[in-house]
Amino acid sequence: MKKYRKCDEIVEILKAMVRERIRHSSYFLPGEVAMAEEIGVSRITLRKALAVLEQEGTIRRDGVRTEIVEKRDILSHCGKILFVTAVRGSTFGLPAMERLWTCFAPEVTSRGGDVELFSASQPAQAAEWREKMSEANVVFLADFFNGPAELWEKMLRGKTVFSMLETVSAPNSIYLDNDAVGRAAAQTLIEAGCRKIAGICFDYKFFNNLIFSRRMNGFRKTLEENHRYDPDLIKLIPYPSNGRFNPSVGDKYSKAAREALEEAYRQGSDGAFVASDEEIGLIAMNLFRRHVIPERMKLLTVNGMGDAMRNSPPIACLSHGTHKVVSTAIEQLKLIAEKRFQEPVNFSIPPNLYANCTLSEIFCSEAQPKPVLTVAIG
Repeated sequence: MKKYRKCDEIVEILKAMVRERIRHSSYFLPGEVAMAEEIGVSRITLRKALAVLEQEGTIRRDGVRTEIVEKRDILSHCGKILFVTAVRGSTFGLPAMERLWTCFAPEVTSRGGDVELFSASQPAQAAEWREKMSEANVVFLADFFNGPAELWEKMLRGKTVFSMLETVSAPNSIYLDNDAVGRAAAQTLIEAGCRKIAGICFDYKFFNNLIFSRRMNGFRKTLEENHRYDPDLIKLIPYPSNGRFNPSVGDKYSKAAREALEEAYRQGSDGAFVASDEEIGLIAMNLFRRHVIPERMKLLTVNGMGDAMRNSPPIACLSHGTHKVVSTAIEQLKLIAEKRFQEPVNFSIPPNLYANCTLSEIFCSEAQPKPVLTVAIG
């Protein structure tokens, strides 16, 4: 049934439709019949609203199609965009940064943006850092960095700076909502029927790490709200700065985390959240060998390098959708290009759950129907 709406209201609905289509790189609106049916208005009112958008230069009509007129080179007005990541051999950071870059770069260049990837093994290459930073107008800090804060502040002065991580100080941020990660992990294990749930994490108190402390804070709160919290099952593992990696054992963190997971199993845990999937295969190997995952213990982790997905069986992961991060960044770049950008910007991307074999084991039972899951594009 058609609703009575004013033309101005239809114009705003159509503008929202245009923005959504541009966000997905689609530059044509549906036919008039389909649009009128979707919005719930008559074609006469729809045509009046379309005429307003055409006069404003938002769309172009040729009697057959309605094309969205976007300035395809809009991001050329942002100046030099520098995507900065520190390549330090991180087993979990590099794949995540690669996914982000390979999604980010085409979206920027397709809109006329001048974007460059800058990576370095050590920030000690001060001359090169200064040169790259001096050329940039917008900087995306995608990884952790060392070095004096005064040096960073001087190099980044007068630029629009986004940080992809909570631990990197910057005027603006777009990062994974880590409190929501912990909450989602706890809720998922509770819904899976777990009665005794463990949490295993880096010792964030020792490292003063916002990422891990927020994950475990959300995890603990949700367990408390559901009367499932047991402080004896929260294992904080110190990460050694001098621990050498051994292919058969992992580093000292892997060994300690594995021991913590096995201890949780001995304490009767039927669910566990490991706050990082770095070396998750080594951490969980003995439980896999004894065939207690996923039959006895349901295991969740956070996707970084993706090796959790390569386990047999794969381990269920929480992660952000890379495309959602990129689309949020593109929207901010458009505002910068149009000189409508207002600092500070703070976006927390909520976590999604990867669907895989272990997850099927978690959710599928005769008593409980399998829910519809959102799969992150990582």
